[in-house]
Amino acid sequence: LRRHCGTVWDWHRAIFDPCAANNHKGFHVRLEDRVASAQPTILDTMAVTAFQAGLALRFAGQMKYWRDVMPFEAVKANFYAGAESGLQAQFRWPNDDGKLTTVDARNLIHSLIPGARAGLIKVGANSREADGCLRIISGRIARGMNGAVWQQKAYELNLRRVNGNKRLALELTFNQYRSQSLCGRGRPVHTWKLP
Repeated sequence: LRRHCGTVWDWHRAIFDPCAANNHKGFHVRLEDRVASAQPTILDTMAVTAFQAGLALRFAGQMKYWRDVMPFEAVKANFYAGAESGLQAQFRWPNDDGKLTTVDARNLIHSLIPGARAGLIKVGANSREADGCLRIISGRIARGMNGAVWQQKAYELNLRRVNGNKRLALELTFNQYRSQSLCGRGRPVHTWKLP
């Protein structure tokens, strides 16, 4: 069971862990979120974490509403659309009347930022820090740039620069990524220059 949990949906994992630690016989269940750890810089990690936590706090206590308006098939389709298309994804999302409509990822994320802020403020987050983190999310949306998009565009540009030499293009992209991320201490990815 532990091996299975470590190999399936590694960005969000539901973990059922039978445990016998400290003479405790039983189990615990947890949800691990690994999206934040995949970000290129500390600032990007803080922004994504603040956005996700703020939304979770904002929507806490609304499970009945979400169960009523979002059938599992729509949730599953949204999950795969996001995984496959990233910021270019099209999602099924409830409008103000609770009817599912199609919305693109960037517009959806933009519309959710105030709710994320409200969730953070509700639990006592510093408004200046919350706004700073959410400005990074807004910047990513405005530029259409996250770590994956930057890597893909940089690789394509480098590949043209080196006349199709894939190995050299990968090496250049890696070195540029490492240089701009400053081993995680750099500016947010949406502000990075492309080669």
